[in-house]
Amino acid sequence: MAYLNSTLEEAIYMKPPEGSGVAPSQVYKVVKGLYGLKKSGWEWNLEFDKSLQHIGFFQVECAPCIYTKGHGEDLVIVAIYIDDTLVIGPKLEAVLGVKKQIGQKWKMEDSGEVTHLLSIKISRDHTEHTMTIGQAGYIDQVIKKHLDKCTRPAAAPMQESPEGTAVASKAQQKEYLIIISKLLWIANSM
Repeated sequence: MAYLNSTLEEAIYMKPPEGSGVAPSQVYKVVKGLYGLKKSGWEWNLEFDKSLQHIGFFQVECAPCIYTKGHGEDLVIVAIYIDDTLVIGPKLEAVLGVKKQIGQKWKMEDSGEVTHLLSIKISRDHTEHTMTIGQAGYIDQVIKKHLDKCTRPAAAPMQESPEGTAVASKAQQKEYLIIISKLLWIANSM
């Protein structure tokens, strides 16, 4: 729903869907961001950025989707991923205050304490004041979806293909790229 909160700066027109009762020669002028429009994400980001800065947040220069406010115990961090927002900080009162400020401007759903973010499991031990992150669930999903059929061990480093070995089909090559990208995500995100 976040994209619907942004106002498009450029004029965009679209044909009405079939069965809508609008004459085929007529078009709609889109004034708010919609999912699927290339400009919607950008316009929403500009709108959210302006609002966060208005309530005292500063954008982190090297990570433009992260904003900070305050220092030490009063620090609050807001991280944005597409249309999801994570609000964290050492003091619950400060986090709840920021959520309230955001909620006054836009309708938002509070999912409570974060347990998963970008396929990373987040666990907190409140008594020990510790936090752990892990990707075991995501790794299991990747194995189940792509690698269950690979049950025999392979030599490392890989041996060159013997003469006459069949070349992978386009579909196999595409799946290979998907698997490699997921494995790289796992290797580089922890």
